[in-house]
Amino acid sequence: MTVASRRSGRIHEIVSFVEKNRESHASRTVCKEMLGDYYVPFDDETREQLEERLAGAAQEQFDYCYDLIR
Repeated sequence: MTVASRRSGRIHEIVSFVEKNRESHASRTVCKEMLGDYYVPFDDETREQLEERLAGAAQEQFDYCYDLIR
């Protein structure tokens, strides 16, 4: 598995977790880290923004978000 495909899989895991657990502290912290807002309505636009920000995030910030949901 390449680094890019592993990261893509982890992005999917993070976004799926946030979508399913919108009210959890972990989900809100991921949104705060990536989108700048702790209380963000989760719709299709938010999902796309989160995917884009995670894809472009520094490795340390990305790992932090992944660790939050694991």
